[in-house]
Amino acid sequence: MMELSGAILEIVKIIWAPIGKCVKYHRSLEEKMMILHKKLEVVNSRKEDIESRMDVELRSGKQVKKEVKLWLENVQKMNGEVETIDQEVEEGKFVSRARLGKLVIKKILEVDELHQKGSFMDRLVVDGLEGDKMMLPTTVIVGDTTGRNMEAIWACLMDDDVRKVGVHGIGGVGKTTIMKHIYNRLLVDTSKFDNVIWVTVPKTTDVIQLQGKIAHAFELSLSENESETIRAANLHAMLRMRKRYVLILDDMWEEFDLEDIGIPEPTRDNECKLVLTTRLSDVCVRMGCKKIKVQLLSEKETWNLFLEKVGRDLVTPDIETIAKDIAKECGRLPLAIITIARSMKGVVDHCEWRNALEELRVSTSGINDMGKVHEQLKFSYIHLQDERPRHCLLYCALYPEDFLIRRKELIEHLIAGGVIEGMKNRCAEFDKGHAMLNKLENACLLKSVADHNNDMKWVKMHDLIRDMTLQITSRSPKFLVEAGVNLRDFPNIEKWEKNLEKVSLMHNYILEVLDLSDTSLEILPDSISGLENLTALLLRGCNRLKYVPSLAKLTALRKLDLSHSGIKEIPQGMEMLVSLKYLNLYACNLEILPAGIFSKLTSLQFLMIYGASKTLKVKGEEVACLRKLETFAGQLYDQNDFNAYSAYFNCPPASYFENLVSLKLIRLCNLSVLLSGGIAASLPSGIFSALKNLSISGCPSIKKLFEVSLLLHLQNLEDLRVYRCYQMEEILEQATRPEYVLGESSNLCTNNDFMTISLPLLRHLSLEFLPKLESIYRGTMVCHSLQVIQVFGCPKLKRIPLSLPLIDGQPSPPPKLERISTSTWEALEWEHPNAKNVLQPLVRSVQTS
Repeated sequence: MMELSGAILEIVKIIWAPIGKCVKYHRSLEEKMMILHKKLEVVNSRKEDIESRMDVELRSGKQVKKEVKLWLENVQKMNGEVETIDQEVEEGKFVSRARLGKLVIKKILEVDELHQKGSFMDRLVVDGLEGDKMMLPTTVIVGDTTGRNMEAIWACLMDDDVRKVGVHGIGGVGKTTIMKHIYNRLLVDTSKFDNVIWVTVPKTTDVIQLQGKIAHAFELSLSENESETIRAANLHAMLRMRKRYVLILDDMWEEFDLEDIGIPEPTRDNECKLVLTTRLSDVCVRMGCKKIKVQLLSEKETWNLFLEKVGRDLVTPDIETIAKDIAKECGRLPLAIITIARSMKGVVDHCEWRNALEELRVSTSGINDMGKVHEQLKFSYIHLQDERPRHCLLYCALYPEDFLIRRKELIEHLIAGGVIEGMKNRCAEFDKGHAMLNKLENACLLKSVADHNNDMKWVKMHDLIRDMTLQITSRSPKFLVEAGVNLRDFPNIEKWEKNLEKVSLMHNYILEVLDLSDTSLEILPDSISGLENLTALLLRGCNRLKYVPSLAKLTALRKLDLSHSGIKEIPQGMEMLVSLKYLNLYACNLEILPAGIFSKLTSLQFLMIYGASKTLKVKGEEVACLRKLETFAGQLYDQNDFNAYSAYFNCPPASYFENLVSLKLIRLCNLSVLLSGGIAASLPSGIFSALKNLSISGCPSIKKLFEVSLLLHLQNLEDLRVYRCYQMEEILEQATRPEYVLGESSNLCTNNDFMTISLPLLRHLSLEFLPKLESIYRGTMVCHSLQVIQVFGCPKLKRIPLSLPLIDGQPSPPPKLERISTSTWEALEWEHPNAKNVLQPLVRSVQTS
C-alpha cells in the first residue's frame, strides 16, 4: 500500500509541476504586466533621450550608427508586441492567461536586455560616406567653353585606352563644378561603370587621413592602430575585389604613389578609372594621367555671365563701358565674374562703378595669377555694405576646408562671439543670422546646401574664398586656424601670438588638452580659468573629460556647451557667468545640480539638462524666474514644480509665451489637462504665436489634449506628436461655448454641430500607442501643408478627420503629403468615400506585432 501511495505521489508531482507553473503564470499576470510596463517606460525614456541626442549630433556629412538605428527599430517592435499583449489581456480570455503570463515574463527579460543594449556612451553618429549615392548639389554649367571642357572629360572616361585622367586649371575656373556634373551623370548612366566615388583630398596630403576617406567612401573600415603600410595593404586587398568603378580625387596639390595609399592601378582588367582635379599641371604628369586643361571663358561668355549676375536692366549705356572693363578684370574666371558681378548688383551711380574699376586695377597690379584671384574675391568681401556679414564670412573660415557648416550652429557662434547682439530675443537673433547668411549667399561668397526636404540647411565656402579669408585673418583680425588637418598635438608655440582673437582646432585628434568640441581630451588646464575675454567655451562630445576648472573669472562667457562630455559635476564659479546666454548640460555622467545656481544666470536664453537622470532635477520657480529663457529641456521635480513653472498660464506676461517655439511635456504622471476649460478662449492674442513643435509623451492621466479654441493661438504649429498617453481619448475637444471661439479672423468655422478647423502650417502629425484614443477631432480638419501622418498603437481610432482638396468633385491628396504610416490602414475611415483609393499610394503599412 505504501509503495502504491508513493508511486501515486510521484505521478501527482510530475503532473502538478507544469500545472503549478501555469497557475503561477495565471495568478501573477496583472502584477507582471505592471512590471513590464514600468520597464518598457524606462526603455522608451531612453529612446526619447537618444532621439534628442540624435537631433543635436546629426548634421550634414553625419549618419546614425547602424547599431543605434537597429536598437531604435527593436524598441519600436517591442512596443508593438507589448501592445498586442495588452489587447489580449483586455479581452480577458481565461484559458489564455497562463500562456500570456509566461510570455510577459519572457518580454520582461527581453526589455531588460534591450535597456542594457541602449547604453550608448559614445557618439550616436558616424561620418557619412563621401561616396554615398546621392546627387551632388551643383550650379548650372556656364558657357559653351565649359560644356566643351566637360565633354572632353566624358570622352576620356568612355575611352578604354585612357585609365587615368588629370583635370587641371587655375583656381576658380570650374574644375570641381564640372566634375560634380560628371559624377551625377555617372550615377544615372551605369552602362560602363557600376560605381562612382568622390573624395576631396586634404590640402597637405596626410596618408592616414586620405586612406580613411577612401575607405569610408567605399564603405570599408581600416584599423586606426596600424601603420600606413599595413593600412595600404589592407585597403589594396579590399579594393582589388571591386570592379568597374570611377574614383574621383578632387583638389590634389601633390602627387603620390597609388600603392602607398592602397589604391589599385586602374587597368583594362578591373575596368576602373581614376580622375583627379588639380591646379598644377605637373601633378597630372607625375601621376601618369592624360591631361585635360579646363579653358577660361571667352570674352563674350565673360560679358554675358557678368550681365546675367549683375542684372541686364541695370547696366545703362553710360555704365556699360566701365562694366565691360570690370568684367575683363575678372580674368575670364567664372568664380571671380560671379562674385564681383553680385557685389555690383544694385549699384546705379557711374562714379561708384569707376571707383570699383580703379580699386580692382590697383589691387591686382603686379601680382601673379592666383594673387589676382584672391584680390578679386577680396573686392567682393570689401564691398559688403555691413561690417557684420564680413565678420560672419571670417567665422566660416574657422571650419575645416570643404566643410558643410550647419546654419544653426554657425549662428550660435555668431551670437556667442558678439557679431549678432542687441536684438530683443533669441528668435530675433536667429532671424538676423539667417538674413546675414542669405546676403553672403546672394553675393556668391557662400554656397547654400539643403537636404531633399529643405528641413536641414548648411552653408559651404569655396576653397578659394576660404583662402582669401585666411589671408585676411593672417593680419587683422588675427586667427589661428588649424581645423581638420589631423593634428595630434597642439600647434607649435610660435603660432600662439599675443594678438590672436580666435583659435580653431576643431575636428582634430589632439589627445590631452584642447578647448574645442569632438576631441578625446582628458584634461583641461587650469590656465583656462584666466581667459577673461573668452565668449564661448565649447566642449561638446569630449566624453573623456571629467573635470572643468573654475569659470568664475570668465564673466564675458556667452556660450558654454558641455553636452556629451564626461563631467561629473558642474564647474565652480558658474554663478558668476552673468553674460551666459547658452548653457548645455546634456551630460549623462553629471551627478548633481547645486540649488539656486540657475536663477543667477539672468541672461540665459537656452538651457538644456540631461533628462534621464534620477538626480538632475530643477525647481520650477528657478527656471521660471529666467525671464529671457526661450528654450528649456530638462526634468522638474514633480507636478508642483511644473505648476510653478507654468504659473504664467493664468496670468502670463504676453512676451513670455509669444516667443515659445517648441514645447515638450514628458512623463508628467499627474498631468490631466493642458489648459483647463475656458482659459484657452480668454488668452491674449499672440500667446503661442511662435509655437511650431508640440510633443506630449508618457503622461498617463491626460484624457483630452486641448479644446479647439486653443487653435486660434496655434496658427504656426508645424509638428504635433502625442505618444504613450494611455488614457488619451480625444486630441481636439469641441469647445463647450463655441460662440466665444469664433472671430472675424478665426481659423475655425461652424459646420452643423462641429466646427471645421484649420492648421495651415501643420506638416507632421504623429499619434502612437494611445490605446484608448477614439477621436482626433469630431469635426473636419483642413491641413494643406501636411507631409507625414503616423498612426499606430491606436486600436480604437477609426476615423481620420482630414478634409481632402476636391478637383472636379473628386478628392485628391493634400498637395504636400508624402507618407501615411500606420498599422491599421484597412480599419481607418475618411471623410470622402473615395479617399482611400486616392491615398493608397502614400501608405506605408507598419506591422507592430
